[in-house]
Parts: sequence; C-alpha cells; structure tokens
Amino acid sequence: MDEHGTCGHHDHAHGDHAHGHGHGPVRTADLVARAERLAQDLGLQFTALRRRTLEVVAEEGRPLGAYDIAERLSAPGKRVAAVSVYRALDFLTEHGLVHRIASRNAFVPCEHGHGAGESAVFLICRSCG
Repeated sequence: MDEHGTCGHHDHAHGDHAHGHGHGPVRTADLVARAERLAQDLGLQFTALRRRTLEVVAEEGRPLGAYDIAERLSAPGKRVAAVSVYRALDFLTEHGLVHRIASRNAFVPCEHGHGAGESAVFLICRSCG
C-alpha cells in the first residue's frame, strides 16, 4: 500500500482476498461443517437459506452486501428477498460464521471462532474493495 492507503500498482492477487484473517483460503465445506456442528450443539436450525447464504459469502472472495447475496440466491421465477438474506446473515453473524464490515454494509466469511471479547480488523483496498 502507498501513503494514501491504496494498493498502488494494483498487483495483489484477488484470489487471496477470500481468507480467514490471513490463514489461507476459506474452505466452504469446512465452514458449512462448522456451522452444522454449531447449530446441532446449540439446538438451532441450520436452514437451507442459512446454508446457501454462508456458501455464497464463502465462495465470493470479497465482501458482499445482502442484495448481492439475494441476487446470487435467486433463480428465474424465484426471487429471494433481501430481508430473508438479512435474517440469515444475522444468524451467521451472531454465531461467528461471518463478519459484517460496517463501513461497507457487507459480509465476509470467518473460518475460525473468536473468544469472548475478541474482535477482528479488516484492511480494505480503496481501489478494488
């Protein structure tokens, strides 16, 4: 990054953006399995919409907003409402499976749990997001 906080030559690898805080690519299957275990342990439902929302966020490789997620989940003749996606994201955020980036109102996957009181910090490229 240069003195303005931008990436300068823009030569960083976009594939590297899909990570769990610097620990390599997020593996969608591992994240879904963690979500399933968590839901089972807590006696909660891991619905099809929650699963697909988590998969879309994990597979994207960049922060996604609820409307983008809803668009990816929608099929011809079957629109998924953004409000439904927000409910799924609330569940996923509450249980540490995704993080919300407030400045962009977007979501990224979290491939590991955080202890009580721990937080995550994200650096976001101003050029490519």
